[in-house]
Formats: sequence, structure tokens, C-alpha cells
Amino acid sequence: AKATQFGEMVGLVFQIKDGLLDQYEDSPQKNYPQMIGAERTSQELHSLSKNAVNLLKDLTQQWHNLEKLLIYNLEREH
Repeated sequence: AKATQFGEMVGLVFQIKDGLLDQYEDSPQKNYPQMIGAERTSQELHSLSKNAVNLLKDLTQQWHNLEKLLIYNLEREH
């Protein structure tokens, strides 16, 4: 159950980050930042990423590479 929860969190944080990067693009579909604002979206992204890292630490001692992936996502610009 924790592995599934972790996987869902990782998918969500990547979608949220994509929304932040694409928030000003003209699209018929609203993204997360357009609905709740960029600042609140960023806060949610950081909170969910931290929760995912903590969950991962519970799952395995080999969490470091996946933590790097989450940090990469927070910092990416494309």
C-alpha cells in the first residue's frame, strides 16, 4: 500500500510541476496553478514532495536516488 501511495504522489508532483511550468500557455484545459494560484500550487508541490520522500524512507534504505528525482523535478525548468 505504501509503494502505491508513493507512486501516486510522484505522479502528482510531476503533474503539478508541469502545471507550474505551463501555467501561462493558452490551453482549453485549466491547470492546477490557474485554479488555485501559483504560490499555493508551489506550496502544495513542496509539501507533497516532502511527504513522498518521507514515505520512501519508510519503504527502503535505498531512497537517495528517488529523492534526487523529486529534487530534480522541483528545480527543472522544462
